[in-house]
Amino acid sequence: MKKLILFVCLLLVILSLGIYIMTLYNQSVKDLTNNDSTDYYKRKEFKGLVIKKFIDKYQHNSRTIIIKENNDNDTLIMDFVMGNVYQYIKEGDSLSKNKGSLDLNLKRNDLDTIIHMEIYNREEN
Repeated sequence: MKKLILFVCLLLVILSLGIYIMTLYNQSVKDLTNNDSTDYYKRKEFKGLVIKKFIDKYQHNSRTIIIKENNDNDTLIMDFVMGNVYQYIKEGDSLSKNKGSLDLNLKRNDLDTIIHMEIYNREEN
């Protein structure tokens, strides 16, 4: 009987510790998704031509756009951008974005538009 009580107490301690660790982990993932994804897009600054658009199977199937800017290429991962922004952008489009902004300037043939990127926020969804 004593062994059973000891076993149950030990099991409760392990379960409580596991729940506590999972709560900490979930909060850190939530904070990472909310803050870092918005910061990632705000830090980006580019002006160039979309030369490639693809799903990067080596980077967790990220929706990826490669922008040629002068002699350099810049990579833009579109996974946390809501709506159909990724589907709307095409190879050959001219795309620019200022640092600190969430507005993309897109030019294509006779089209000249600004697309405001809404970033996925876990708390709202």
